Amino acid sequence: MQIAQKKLIGPEKLFLNILKMLIVIPIFIFIIQIATNWVAILWALLVTLLYPMLVKPVQYGLCAKYIPQPNPLPEGD
Repeated sequence: MQIAQKKLIGPEKLFLNILKMLIVIPIFIFIIQIATNWVAILWALLVTLLYPMLVKPVQYGLCAKYIPQPNPLPEGD
């Protein structure tokens, strides 16, 4: 997976990094709001737990084309 991720082209890396930032920034916003609204910590925890479920499928989808596929077995008689 790491080898395939290194093969991502610029726009794919940019898209993946922007997606990650769009998820991480609200976490920090919720943490800042904890001083005035204690429920924000629950939202921060929820977004933190959802992070892998949102990012990993996109990451796998982008990397899939760079993972070599096994050669099909030759057909026998």
